[in-house]
Amino acid sequence: MQAPSASTSPAPSAPAQNAQASGPTSFTWLSQNQFTTPLTRSSAISSPRASAPLSGVINLNGPGRGIVAGPRGPRSRFSTLSAEVDDAVSLILRELEYLGDARQKISQLEDVIVRLQQDVRINENALILAQRNAASSNQRNSESLRVENERLKKEMDDMNRLLGEEKSRSQYYKADADHWRAQAQSRQGELEELRGKLKNLLGG
Repeated sequence: MQAPSASTSPAPSAPAQNAQASGPTSFTWLSQNQFTTPLTRSSAISSPRASAPLSGVINLNGPGRGIVAGPRGPRSRFSTLSAEVDDAVSLILRELEYLGDARQKISQLEDVIVRLQQDVRINENALILAQRNAASSNQRNSESLRVENERLKKEMDDMNRLLGEEKSRSQYYKADADHWRAQAQSRQGELEELRGKLKNLLGG
């Protein structure tokens, strides 16, 4: 999952020819790939929105809604659930798995952001101290103090560079965390709707 920008990735529309109208209790099948792709990041900083395209879509509204054919394991001969209910249960389980992964990633990113913010504050304080030391050295004329002053100025420049890098990383991870938080909230809403549909299927 990869770089900054907090908007969520739009899911591609399911092909119309694969949809089968099945009435108000139908679901669109999400292929297994969407939920088994590990939530990992490459070393390069890139947009968190540039995730792998989804191979299926939950489509609960509008005409032509139905179950898009997808991989389903063999049904047990002892199963008392209809194929539609079986598909709905499988989809809910995959949604729960996705939400768990997304929440774990959000937690990890928030920890990184906190550490980076602490590093930024430490460097800001060190930079202030270096500036004071450089100003103090400027008030004296000895050669050794001039050399020390040059060293302090270089140290100050290095700290400014590090500070800029850490602020950039912090903003990047914040954008990534915002992306995953929005994804989790979206999936939570879809999951609640799926649960309601499943309850209706089971006659609850």
